[in-house]
Amino acid sequence: MPIDFAARKDSVNTLSQYNVKRFVLSPDQWRTYPNRFDLNWNKIQFLPTNINLIPDNQKGIYSFVASANIAQHPDCSYLFYIGKTVDQTFKIRYKQYLNEERDSKPRYHILDMLKLWENHLWFCYAPIDDDTLISQLEDDLIEAFLPPMNRSYPATIRHIMKGIF
Repeated sequence: MPIDFAARKDSVNTLSQYNVKRFVLSPDQWRTYPNRFDLNWNKIQFLPTNINLIPDNQKGIYSFVASANIAQHPDCSYLFYIGKTVDQTFKIRYKQYLNEERDSKPRYHILDMLKLWENHLWFCYAPIDDDTLISQLEDDLIEAFLPPMNRSYPATIRHIMKGIF
């Protein structure tokens, strides 16, 4: 059977848009996570219709995770981004992501994440009452997970990440 080069090229082009070149899965980094604080994560599918499920009176740490949700697999997710809310609530931050495309200076890597994994993206958040802990916890999680959509890293690993990317 002859190879359909045009179909192969189309398939490669289609799939290549989903190739995340910045994934680093490091058990060494996971082991060094200091676990300073127990986090109580909540998980909401990232959809405009779910905005009312996000609290408007809490702040803390959040992440974006893509999940295939197929074949009844219990645990197949990819953590893309870790962020924090200190001066605003989770709901305000969620709305900002919903409006990222209309922002005067959109973050294109974030737009790609929101569009490419649309309907498979989850907003996970962990409320933290103590504002003094939020930035340190964000740094700890970024150091442990090395999320591919984050573009700034804590000083302790910034030089290493710049060497990788």
